[in-house]
Amino acid sequence: MLVGNLGAQVIQGLVLGPCLHAFGKDEHLSQMVLINRLVMLFAGLMPVHGGVGVAEAGYVAYLQTIGIPSAVAMSTALLYRLVTLYLPPIWGSFAMGWLPPPGGTRPVQSAAVRAGRGCCATRKQGAAKCGVFLTWSIQPNDVG
Repeated sequence: MLVGNLGAQVIQGLVLGPCLHAFGKDEHLSQMVLINRLVMLFAGLMPVHGGVGVAEAGYVAYLQTIGIPSAVAMSTALLYRLVTLYLPPIWGSFAMGWLPPPGGTRPVQSAAVRAGRGCCATRKQGAAKCGVFLTWSIQPNDVG
């Protein structure tokens, strides 16, 4: 468990380093790991989901502490948060579509598609071609 946590911290530092390098600055990996850990501890104390805003301010403050100019620190903080917090749900939502349904359930049309208000109705396509409005549910004959 400790090795896994240390590995996660090092990986986060390895991601923060290239974000800083993208703006022409380089710092040691140990500094990146320490900055990430301190910011996550600070952001975890704030009652804000995901530390949004708080973490960015913390990254800017700590990067300026090690001598990074404020414009580069702000750009690095925003790029790092974009890469680690804001983009993963986008490709994660596509990955969820590739997963098998839970418990062997089968797809059913949502109420919007049945009522003709979904994207399939506006594009004159059949519901089978529009996977966005398909949801998974357990049918009575699936349980057992």
